[in-house]
Amino acid sequence: ISSLRDFEVLYEAFVDEMDLDKIASNWTINGPANIIIAMYIALAEKRGIPQEKLRGTPQNDILKEIMSRGTATFPIKPSMRMVRDTITYCTDKMPLMNTISITGNHIREQGATAEQTLAFMVSNLIAYIQLGIGAGLDVDRFVPRFSANHMSGSMDFFKEIALQRATRRLWAKTIKERFRAKDPRTCLYRPSQW
Repeated sequence: ISSLRDFEVLYEAFVDEMDLDKIASNWTINGPANIIIAMYIALAEKRGIPQEKLRGTPQNDILKEIMSRGTATFPIKPSMRMVRDTITYCTDKMPLMNTISITGNHIREQGATAEQTLAFMVSNLIAYIQLGIGAGLDVDRFVPRFSANHMSGSMDFFKEIALQRATRRLWAKTIKERFRAKDPRTCLYRPSQW
């Protein structure tokens, strides 16, 4: 996808013109997530659909991209600024849009243990929450639009169940205790719907 026309062709092939506001679009995209969202908004505007009705999830997890793949579309500071801008814009203008999907599976697939992957995911969660707070957003307003694309599972069934439980607890505890969330829904671990 290198132009708005490419984006339009993609959606013409799969989504009826009148149904864009009735679906959730999810993009496994990180560095240029804000560009994809801008194309989504432009497409919706052409179809007469207000952006506040659009739903979806950009992955938008640049820290994971750098950690697990060693790649970044842009240097880290501008990349983090773009993540922040996506979080603030969507929080203000697109209330149904998830702003980020914090991802662990790529980190685990690069050799991290389950425990290390969880630690990286929570450290990334902290960094992204700090971005929003630094931009003047209230935790209970923007963090509920965070989701997570957890870790690739192993064949150790009971360990994986324990890991999922530990993830939910650590996620909630971090948001509640470190960032003082008041609404219990803010602390929910929300798996991405891919």
